[in-house]
Amino acid sequence: MLAAVMAAAELPSVDLAADPVAAEPGAPVTVRITYRWPAGWVVRDADPALAFADLPAAEYQPATTLRTGAEHRRAWTVVLIAPSEPGPWALPRPEFTAIGPDGPRSAVAPLVVVDLGAAAPVATAAARPLVAADPGLPVGAPWWRGAAAGVAIALAAAGGWWWLGRPPRPPPTPVELFRRACPAGGPGKAGAAHLGLALRRYLGSVYGFDGDAATSGEAADRVRKALPEHEHATLVALLNDLDDRRWAAPDLPAAALDAARGSASDWVEAVEAHQAIVRAADPQRKRA
Repeated sequence: MLAAVMAAAELPSVDLAADPVAAEPGAPVTVRITYRWPAGWVVRDADPALAFADLPAAEYQPATTLRTGAEHRRAWTVVLIAPSEPGPWALPRPEFTAIGPDGPRSAVAPLVVVDLGAAAPVATAAARPLVAADPGLPVGAPWWRGAAAGVAIALAAAGGWWWLGRPPRPPPTPVELFRRACPAGGPGKAGAAHLGLALRRYLGSVYGFDGDAATSGEAADRVRKALPEHEHATLVALLNDLDDRRWAAPDLPAAALDAARGSASDWVEAVEAHQAIVRAADPQRKRA
């Protein structure tokens, strides 16, 4: 049991808490989200804005980061406006993925329910029925079941051998990842959150920092010296605009992000063109 507890402490996790846990409909509720992952792991989608994009927010504080020799923490505090209908209000459950020595591991927040109204019922999960054996099945298994299992194991082993022996595919470049994410962001506040994350992830991949875990301000500061002044000013305006949109109280129409999506694509393509010129002039020079 002690070994299981220690192993769990070394895995990524999401903490979610609400204050208060019982409130009036339409009242503000403070939500605190904390992402934790072991030091040295690489995180993906470390931004809970995607999970809370459909909820009105009265206040959104910048994320705080704590790094120790054992783990990294990233915490957000958001003041949400509760729904106007009384009853149990289940908060969204943000999740993220961290990649460690043994591959990717995902973490999801626990279920947190806020009671809205004095007589609001408490949501409970229905118990799962026990799995019972079918009394109609024979106790012994026919011979062909064992043969079929052997064939399945052999096929799985052959498939695994082929998979491990295949030539490796080159990973997608940062600009390819951005181009895939940019048109698929979707409308509304969720689309603004997706686009902002894609832009920060691109910056982190090109300029060598963790773009997923960085705020818009942190990402802009990391690339200030690497960009011309006018390109940096355009980037800051883009990131600030997307932050304002993803935490806006009303949702956005489908066409509201068309201009922002086009501006972000134009900015990335301009950076790629500049990088290509630099590499052509000096092939030995690494990417900035």
